[in-house]
Amino acid sequence: MSRRVGQKVFDWVSVMARAPAEARGDIGALRGRYEALKAAMNSYPEKPDPVPWQYYQSQISDPKLVESFKKQFEALSVPYPEDTKTAFLAEQEKEATD
Repeated sequence: MSRRVGQKVFDWVSVMARAPAEARGDIGALRGRYEALKAAMNSYPEKPDPVPWQYYQSQISDPKLVESFKKQFEALSVPYPEDTKTAFLAEQEKEATD
């Protein structure tokens, strides 16, 4: 799955123009946090580097231990959470912009 974080481009100038004056400081803080989190997410690679099993087998005295870890690692499956909100949010965005 491709990374979708940060693909939406917010028009911060438009948001600030429509916001009441007392909320502009909070929106500026939100923008700063958003940009920092987006930069942190984009600093990580899309896919992690593969585990260097050959290196570990050469460094650890018991190769069976490394094989056991490798087998357990390859059997591990972490399901990606199902997206249940995108359609709802897209509908709300459409209503808000109309």
